[in-house]
Amino acid sequence: MMSRRRLAWVAAAVLGLVLIALGVLVYGKARVPGVADAEKTLPRLQRDLQSPDPETRSFAIMWLAEPRHGEWKSQLGPAMYALKTDPCRDVRLMAATMLESALGRPRHFSEQERLAFLSALLKAMTEDPMPEVREFASDSLPLPHERGESAAFRDQVNRLARPYLEKAVKDGDPYVREKARWALDGLGEARGK
Repeated sequence: MMSRRRLAWVAAAVLGLVLIALGVLVYGKARVPGVADAEKTLPRLQRDLQSPDPETRSFAIMWLAEPRHGEWKSQLGPAMYALKTDPCRDVRLMAATMLESALGRPRHFSEQERLAFLSALLKAMTEDPMPEVREFASDSLPLPHERGESAAFRDQVNRLARPYLEKAVKDGDPYVREKARWALDGLGEARGK
């Protein structure tokens, strides 16, 4: 029997494959749209965020959030909004996936943008009604000292994350509690560096 965490990962992977296939069907191309396509593609993706179909919303979040090699900047506002408000668990999982991916790309986003992404993940870890989303958000927590971040940025992360992590160690889900303890220990190590 699969654990809930493993099941969430499998579901996210399957959803990703379905979304890629859906993208090819909906947009008629397997390639990433370029600058010439942006005028047509971006408005359509913005409309897709309002779709009643969760797969369409997930695909739009994924497509907007992916880096486009300078063709247009990743747009993560929809992912942050969906993580807070979308009624579908799978859409919230996709949003968390995109935010986690952005945290791992420090060259592409300012420290303030990355703090906003981290804040959205921390809120999901402590406030989302679905344990799978809380678990995934807790898995997504980066420790800035692992990535060679500046001392000032580590301090901002510590101040932002500590209250959420202290709340998460009391979560009803044992996996979330464990990850929160691990992250709190990591914050303590980062303070010593």
